[in-house]
Amino acid sequence: MTKAFEGILEVVRPRKGQKNVLLATIPHTGTRFFADLIYRAQQANGFRHVGFAIAHLVPQNRQEIDKFIELYDPLICTTERDATATADSWAGRSEEICPLQESLDYAEQFKAHHNPIIVSIDSGDRDAKLQTAAAAFGETITTDWAVVGNDATP
Repeated sequence: MTKAFEGILEVVRPRKGQKNVLLATIPHTGTRFFADLIYRAQQANGFRHVGFAIAHLVPQNRQEIDKFIELYDPLICTTERDATATADSWAGRSEEICPLQESLDYAEQFKAHHNPIIVSIDSGDRDAKLQTAAAAFGETITTDWAVVGNDATP
């Protein structure tokens, strides 16, 4: 892991000209859940993507995220989570970063501009969206974690 980008939480072996993945998320929306699935795919399948980076979509990271995207042209993914669950988690741990609404506004602009692959962590269609991401990666990504949340379906 390198810390070449101050606004990027984690960077693993990105290389120009090879496929890289950027997981750009609002804090508390399933970042670690999705990152863990990607790490396990890397270990189990010899994941072919050379670089993997995690960044939180908070306004103060905008310049570093844009710089990373310009330099590495990554496949971009993001996560979504029930708004109430995100707000509850944010209130306990991330209020010092920025107001949640600022992060939500930035994330909407980011998604409109970059059209990322979106995995909804707590919705009934999470596994289908996870398979969309896996197909884009050209990899197998699976989980046995139960879907829980306000939008979960039986």
